[in-house]
Amino acid sequence: MPKLFSEPWYRSNSRVTPESSFRTRREFLRDLGVLGITGLVAAQWGCGHSEKLIAVEEGCNESDLLDITRFDALNATQNQTYALAPARALTSSSDALSHNNFYEFSEDPKSIWCLSRNFQTKPWSVNISGACEKQGDFNLESILTLSPPEERVYRHRCVEAWAMTVPWIGYSLRHFIDWCAPTNDATHVRFVSAFDASTMKNVNFIWPYYEGLRLDEARHDLALLATGMYGRELSPQNGAPLRLVLPWKYGYKSIKSIASVEFLKAEPSTFWRDIDQNEYPFLSNVDPTRPHTFWSQETERLLGTTDRVPTLPYNGYGEWVAYLYSG
Repeated sequence: MPKLFSEPWYRSNSRVTPESSFRTRREFLRDLGVLGITGLVAAQWGCGHSEKLIAVEEGCNESDLLDITRFDALNATQNQTYALAPARALTSSSDALSHNNFYEFSEDPKSIWCLSRNFQTKPWSVNISGACEKQGDFNLESILTLSPPEERVYRHRCVEAWAMTVPWIGYSLRHFIDWCAPTNDATHVRFVSAFDASTMKNVNFIWPYYEGLRLDEARHDLALLATGMYGRELSPQNGAPLRLVLPWKYGYKSIKSIASVEFLKAEPSTFWRDIDQNEYPFLSNVDPTRPHTFWSQETERLLGTTDRVPTLPYNGYGEWVAYLYSG
């Protein structure tokens, strides 16, 4: 099957604050005296340029761990329904593998590729509960058979004002939602990540990670339940073996390594909103007009480059999803 890829925060005008002057949320919380209190730390390491990779433990070999071909190949049909114009160049697989926000392992995005290497993703099961007909634990293989896999190129926008463009593999989340058969009074769905204390050693937070969506969002065809990228299975640092990809929302909504799904009759809490509800609202759609307290969201840096480009409402996907929020 041919693929779409080949291997190989400032404000405008004079109001700009130099990037070197931005205070991170970690520094802000340290000044408040809360750094180290579980659940109140929120570091921002992801806005710098391409730092040298940090091998923080023995056994971390860049040439091995950052080689996309070490993951099993996947066959998928290309779906270009949501292709944006003008098209952006794909982020290299090595950049996508080596720059990751996965706080369970570390708050340093350049170390996740190493720290996650022993995270076991096989075998895997997902627990389904709540206001739905499907109940219990289901192995990954049964979930993967719900719909044929597709390859979709999506833009990913981190709240830290960096972005990447990735060919994801998976199927529309709606197929999974419908299979679970939520009851008529279910309005939301909550996702919880796996937590493995033997490999996920960041103790600055209370784990596991959790996120949520309205059911109409989860049923939108653009929402992807992903199992792969760049023609291969997901790497541990990118959320293996099962994650969400929600390209119109900030990246933290696209929860990684999903271990449980619960259907609810009311809006659930979410991990980052419980830390700061003003900075991280439930919807968290990409919005260049709504700055973060410590940086603008008007532009984004393309991962692996020093290029900055304007940020678009809904990350450019407004023609498909804006109607969800028109009420």
